Order: sequence, then structure tokens, then C-alpha cells
Amino acid sequence: PFERYINSGLSGIMVAHLNVPALGTKGRPSSFSREVVTKLLRDQMGFRGLCFTDGLAMKGAVTGKNESIAVEALKAGNDVLVGPVNPEKEFEAVKNAVKRKELNMSELDKCCRRILRYKYIAGLNEIKTIPSKSLYERLNAPHAEWLNAKLNAEAITLVKNNEDLIPIRQLNKKRIAAVSLGGATDNVFHQILKKYTDVDCYNIPTNMEHKDKKNIYDELDHYDLIICSVHNTKTEDCPELNNLALKKELILTFFTIPYQCAKFGNSIGNARAVLLAYEATPFSENYAAQVIFGGIAAKGKLAVHIPDLFTPGTGFQTEKTRLGYHQPEEAGINPYKLQLIDTIIQEGLEKDAYPGGQVIIAKDGMIIYDNSFGYFDNTKKRKVTENTVYDLASVSKATGTLLSLMKSYDEGNFQLTNKISAFITELKDSNKKDIIIRDMLYHQSGLPATIAFYEQAIDKDSYSGSLYSRKKDNTHTLQFDAHTYVNPNFKYNPEIVSDKQKKGFTAEVAHNIYVSDAFVTDSIIAGIKNSRMGTPGKYIYSCVNFILLKMMIERQTGQKMDQYLYKHFLAPLGASSTTYTPLHHIDSLRIAPTENDRFVRKQILCGYVHDEAAAFQGGVSGNAGLFSTANDLAKILQLYLNNGTYGGERYLSTRTCKLFTGSKSPASRRGLGFDKPDIKNPRNSPCGLLAPPDVYGHTGYTGTCFWIDPVNNMFFIFLSNRTYPSRTNTKLFSLDIRTRIQDAIYKALD
Repeated sequence: PFERYINSGLSGIMVAHLNVPALGTKGRPSSFSREVVTKLLRDQMGFRGLCFTDGLAMKGAVTGKNESIAVEALKAGNDVLVGPVNPEKEFEAVKNAVKRKELNMSELDKCCRRILRYKYIAGLNEIKTIPSKSLYERLNAPHAEWLNAKLNAEAITLVKNNEDLIPIRQLNKKRIAAVSLGGATDNVFHQILKKYTDVDCYNIPTNMEHKDKKNIYDELDHYDLIICSVHNTKTEDCPELNNLALKKELILTFFTIPYQCAKFGNSIGNARAVLLAYEATPFSENYAAQVIFGGIAAKGKLAVHIPDLFTPGTGFQTEKTRLGYHQPEEAGINPYKLQLIDTIIQEGLEKDAYPGGQVIIAKDGMIIYDNSFGYFDNTKKRKVTENTVYDLASVSKATGTLLSLMKSYDEGNFQLTNKISAFITELKDSNKKDIIIRDMLYHQSGLPATIAFYEQAIDKDSYSGSLYSRKKDNTHTLQFDAHTYVNPNFKYNPEIVSDKQKKGFTAEVAHNIYVSDAFVTDSIIAGIKNSRMGTPGKYIYSCVNFILLKMMIERQTGQKMDQYLYKHFLAPLGASSTTYTPLHHIDSLRIAPTENDRFVRKQILCGYVHDEAAAFQGGVSGNAGLFSTANDLAKILQLYLNNGTYGGERYLSTRTCKLFTGSKSPASRRGLGFDKPDIKNPRNSPCGLLAPPDVYGHTGYTGTCFWIDPVNNMFFIFLSNRTYPSRTNTKLFSLDIRTRIQDAIYKALD
């Protein structure tokens, strides 16, 4: 290729510090070899441009003599000497060499003439003042960062991939660990790996004692798949790593020059997959991790020969199977246009619409905006991170209950025209017996908006007067919603509620509050059966619909809905932060509080579902109860957008996905379990004014929402705890934060 470049007018070539005996370098780096620089490059190949040395401060810049490296480089025929350690000393050495006639002055003149020629070509003969204002921003423009990222992503080279291990599939069947050799603790590579699933990370510094290394390798022996990354050229293969390669699925990733592979020949021979990322930078570590899990496709081809291992041109191609993490430009969006979203989010923080939250925007299978903002609460002691877990409230309907329902529908367990009483037989002798499932999903079943099940658990003799009032007075001291004040001075019936977990009282409502199992199994359905029935066919948003649908799922599948959802979706998706009853699965320090509840539970709610109806079912309900991070929720939304597939696996049929996401009620804006834009009355729409009619999603009482746009192949997630410290805070709604962000996204598409 060099001859073609030279014949096309290439103006500069850098000569590397390589030892090439076949070219007569005689043990000297090629950058100091007249045979290479002058005789080969200039005389034989006809190069007339500028010859640059490689960095003269590099360890490879050694001549083997006591002479000045600058003098030796000029003797070889170089024009420009790059970065010597001591420029002043080297300049004096050059002048002395000229005096001794060791350097030919006429050749130096030719060097200077070439340099001056190219300075004139570049226009450097004229003084041009460079404005310093915003210089850093102009030199580091988002487009430059995107180009750098794209070059790194395209370069990742998969040189071995036995049994198509990469991209990794069936996450629920593998226990995965990652170990970095010579890398920083919590490096970018490990951070990105953990976005895809649970990965336990280890680090072996170059100077670690052998016994400590052995202990780590012994721990790694308990995993099914190990991702080992090499971050510097000082690391070498070892028997322990090779032993893992023999017994386990081992992926080796090199963030070094490709020749480092030669030091790991044994482990490479036994590893299932080998990935070359070429350098240890944040971009290369990011995209190497994405290739492993299918966030991007592997496209690179090896450019060099690695003796006994890999030949030039080696490079397996893979497919993109999961969400990737990219700059907005990759999806054709100007990042400056997304800055309006930052402004809206900041406005909400400054006006106390919420303590903090998370926003994710994804387009074309790529997360292009990922922002965690604010704090857990108003004390501002703990910042929100991408790992902060939020109570999804009614978003649970569309991402937990509905996902399970669609799976059950796929399995042929029901039809939309079936009556709910065919599955919830307790309703057969009630005025709910003729409710059909489609009407429940459309919220036009006639069932009430909600039922205060906790009232059934209160000891009616423990307080005087009424529980609720339209006005605040000496008895009704707490505001419950915009028009309701409540009396907090009540006690629960000890036959229904216990302050400790014991036999018959296993459903946890909150800390030290347990409701009887009989209440969950009998009183909930009795309360629904005896509730007032509205007009079937008329739209009334009802949580009760989804409470019944959850019961139906459990009776059809023979499994608790949270277990069914975990088995069929959350575990294989790698969505380990999406769960009901999160205190049983997640560190409580990761969970954002939802409210200081001074009425029903009389405590700060953190990790216990905010919705009272769900709480009195033990935290697992059809209407609420699911907790998640935005990153894990994104996996479910991409599954919907992909019509049932994710990570190279099919979860739902295309037919079922299109039916549920595409249907719309003739009586309202509602879809089958999903909410949709209100085209007839856009000012009352839950979406932004710019959202197209095909958008579907849901909102949540705690300050959450998601919207999926199949036309533009994108989705938007907003999570917050706007109800902390009080549910009476409605600034999220009055400021139109969520809808304005959604409209800002559409403006950025133009």
C-alpha cells in the first residue's frame, strides 16, 4: 500500500522503531537505518515528502551507540525528529556534528527545503491568529469524539470464536466473571460488561504476589464463563489461566499491540474466543465489551501476522443482538440538540419536581442518551447513578404483568374474548362474571379505579370519627391527595396484620408490617367481587383490572407471577435489577425512597412498593410492584421494539407483539395494556405533542414513564421518585417535564 500512497502524492511518512534484518538494519531500529529511510524509501520507492521519526523518547529509540539519537536520525535521512527527551542537548549535538563534518550540510539543507515547502503548501508562511475563545470545545467537538469512537468500534477484531461463543447467549445459564490483567480497578471494560448482565469482576495488578493471584484464579474456577482482559505488555501467560481455558469457557481480550498474543500462546490455544482491541483506551474497552455481548457487531480484520497464532485478514464477523451504547451521531442525531433535555431536567431539579432520576433514549438499537441526575432525597447526600433502582409504579403493568400475559397468550392459555370468570371462578356468581379480558386491557371493564384494601385491615374501633375528610382539621391532619385529608391515628386489626413475620403472616407490607396470608388469598378477591360495578364499555382507568389479570396468569401457569416473569424474561435478558420485592434481591443502598408515608405504613418507604393495593398483596401485584433501573428496563422495551426478540433469542411471537402493541380501543386512547397518545385531545395526552399516533407506553404514579415509537425505531425512559418526601408534590405534572423531554427528542430528530 505504501507505493500506492507515494505514487498518489503522500506528503509524510513516519518510520517506526522496528528491527528488520532483511532490510539491513543490523540490529538498529529502522528509524535510524539509512538502508531503510534513504535507500529504500527515497531512492527505491521515490518518496519526496517529509520523513518523520517515531517518538525519540520511546524505549525502542536505541541506536546501540553513545552518539546522539538526533544525529543518527538525521544521518539516516529523516527530516523531522519527533519528541526527543532533551531537545536542547540534541540540538547542540547536531551543531557539533556539523562542525565535525559528520553531518553533510547539503543534506540538511534539503531537509530544511522540504520542510519549508510543505509549510508554504499548508499556508504557514502567513501569520494567522487563531481565536482562543472556545478553542477547547472546537478542538474536542462531539463530531471528533464520535469519529474516534467509530474508529475504535470498527477496529475490534475477533480472531477466534469457537462454537460462536460471541456474542454471548443464554445469560440465565452462565455464571460469568471478568478478570483484568494489569488493568485499573473498575475499568471501563468491566463497567460496560456489567450493563449487560451480572458479572463478578476481579483485578490482578502486574505486581500482585503469586499467592494472591492463585487465590483469584481459584475463585474463578467456580464460574462457567470467564472474560480475561490483558491491559499492558508486562503481563504474560500462566499455568492457572491456561488451566481455566482447558476447563471453562474463556474469552481473552487484548488491549495491547497484537504481538502481545505471542506471550499467551498456550491460553489462546485453549480459549474459546480471542478479541483484539489494540489499545487500552475508554473507547476500545467500551466497544470490546459491546462486541462480547452483541451490543455491536465485530467487523475488524487483523492487519499483521502473529507467528504460530493468526494470519493477516483473520477476523470473524458477528451480528448485533443487544442494545449498544453510542454517541448520538451514530443514530444521525446532533448532540447539541439534546442539550435541551439537560435544561429541562435541571429545571425540574431546581424547582423540586423530584430529588433525582434517570433518563435513557435509544434509537435504532443504540442507547444514545443516558443521564442519571440529582440525589436519592432532599438531603443531597447520595447521588443518583445508573445503578439506582426506582419503584416503577404503574409502569409495572406494561413491563411486568403485560409481558407475562403476552407469554401466556402465546402459549394458548386464553383468548382476548374470554371472560375473566372462566379463570377467576370466584367471580362467576357476581356482577363481574361477564367481563372480557380485552375490555380489562382497554380499561373499559366497569371495574372501579382502585380499592383501598388496607381499610379492610384497619381496626374500626381504634379511631374515632371518619378516616377521610375533604378539609384539614384537628383529626384529619395529613394531606393524602389534592382533595383528601386523613386521620393517621388508627391501628390495624391484629388478626389481619402482625408486626413480625410468623406462620400465616408471610406477606410483607413494609418494615415490621405483615399481612395475613388469608387476607392476600381471600380478602383481596372478595373485595373485588363486592366492589361497585360501573358501565362496561366506558373508559375508566382501573388498577383492579390488572390485579385480576395477575391472578389469572398465576392460575394459568401454576407459578407466582414474579417467578414466571423472572424465569421467562428477566433472567435471560440479564435484567437483574428489575424485580419485585427488591429488598430480597438488591442492596438496599441502591434503592431510591418513594415517600415518607405517615398514614398507611407510618415509615419512609424504600424498597417496599409505594402503591397500597400492591403492598397489601405482599408487594407482587398486577397493577404495581416492579422496581428497576432505566438500563435494565431498556432491555424489555427493546424486546417490544424488536417484536419479541432480544440477545439472539425469541421471547414472544411477532404476531402477539404486533397485536398487543398495535391495537387501540374504539372508546378511548388506550391500547391492550399500553397507553397511547390522545390524538383527539392532544392537550390531555400523556405524550408530547410531537409524538406520532403509533407510540405506545405507560406512566407511573411515582414519577416514571416509557414511550416506544416503532415508526422512528426508538424509545424514551424517565424514572424518578417525585413522590419523595410527599405524594402531594405534583410539580412533575405542572411543569410537563416528561412530555417536554419527549418533544425535545423529536425536535432533535429534525
